[in-house]
Amino acid sequence: MALTYTEVHRSVHGMQRVWEGLITFDNSYPTGGEVIDPAQLGMSTVESVSLTPTAGTRLFSWNQTTRAIQVFTALSTEAANASDQSTISIRVLAFGR
Repeated sequence: MALTYTEVHRSVHGMQRVWEGLITFDNSYPTGGEVIDPAQLGMSTVESVSLTPTAGTRLFSWNQTTRAIQVFTALSTEAANASDQSTISIRVLAFGR
């Protein structure tokens, strides 16, 4: 249950921090999604996220309540618990404080 973070750019605009990079999933995807660690992004809290797939057929969603990225194999079908998603990377633009 770990994500790999590859930073491309980090900045501060007023009171808001912005992190841009790639997040790669591991081989044990948890039901409900992978929670983003704000410290890995240089933030104390992640407020919003923009997700862009880099390739493949997976769909992605940002769960604001749990602060997690969810992976879907089809519309309304979340990837199976403990499934291997280690070949999946996603471009992320995160905003927070």
